[in-house]
Amino acid sequence: MLDIRGDSSFVHKEKPSSRKTMSTPTQLLSIVCDDATELQQQLNDLYEYKNDILTKVYHRSRIALFQRVMQRLIANGVICEFDCALDIGCNAGFYSKIISDIGFKEVLGVDISAKYIERARREFGSELPKKRR
Repeated sequence: MLDIRGDSSFVHKEKPSSRKTMSTPTQLLSIVCDDATELQQQLNDLYEYKNDILTKVYHRSRIALFQRVMQRLIANGVICEFDCALDIGCNAGFYSKIISDIGFKEVLGVDISAKYIERARREFGSELPKKRR
């Protein structure tokens, strides 16, 4: 669930019954940047890669690594509670969404760029109850 606060932050909240976990390896992203896939098209739109292939590949690799690090931290018991998480420098909110999909009930994303906070609102916001814009 996404709760927008001010110009510099938003909160992504999931209902406990709809929480997803990264328990299966098939849910992990690959580092392949195939522009034909819906996910890569979303990333291209969010981050305006245009012809910057290096940044696109680098960012996709970071996303895949982030998922794997989080999975390992959870498997090793380093992360054992899924109440709240803070995403500092959240940019367009994609990592906040990943953190929420891992199972955190509430994720606060903060960024200095109003442009990217607005993208986070647009892409991950909602008008459902308990979601503020």
